[in-house]
Amino acid sequence: MAVDGAAPMLQLRQGTTTIPLSTAKSTPWSIEAPLPQDLSEGKYQAWVHNGAGGEHGWANAGEVFVRVAIPPGPDHFNITDFGAVPDDEGDDSAR
Repeated sequence: MAVDGAAPMLQLRQGTTTIPLSTAKSTPWSIEAPLPQDLSEGKYQAWVHNGAGGEHGWANAGEVFVRVAIPPGPDHFNITDFGAVPDDEGDDSAR
């Protein structure tokens, strides 16, 4: 995306909303930018611009699906916290 010292640009579009992104890295073939922390879940169109060519230089780069990351669960947990009774020889699988 980077050509002749021009600053490439990347933005997300959803309906009438345009979200400009800060370019972190670019090469002649790619562009990288972090997503805003407060970005809502949903489907966006990614638009790129190589920094030259004015308003007509924007190109649709495809869809981006944003979902909230779910943190990984614990490596282990105590099943008695969920109602299991140890050493009672009963089946606690329904608890």
